[in-house]
Amino acid sequence: MLWGACHLCRESDNREEYSCNTINAAMTPEKAEAIKVQAEAIAALLYEEAAPEQLTTLAGIEKTVRDSVIEQVTPHMGVFLSAQRQEQS
Repeated sequence: MLWGACHLCRESDNREEYSCNTINAAMTPEKAEAIKVQAEAIAALLYEEAAPEQLTTLAGIEKTVRDSVIEQVTPHMGVFLSAQRQEQS
């Protein structure tokens, strides 16, 4: 991933403070591939549930993706992050 490709990188003025490259450097290629496969499966499921009329414009696609991820995916990520934070305490 290139610097600035994600929202966290774009919001940071310092590459050392936050960089997707730094964080992902420790990830094995196998884990990165597993994430890609799962993300593609999630995308296919969300696409099946999207209303066709919402996918006719770029703005509609962006809104549908954003809303679907916030509603269906992000809550599960929050559980992971909460568990990780508790382990650190």
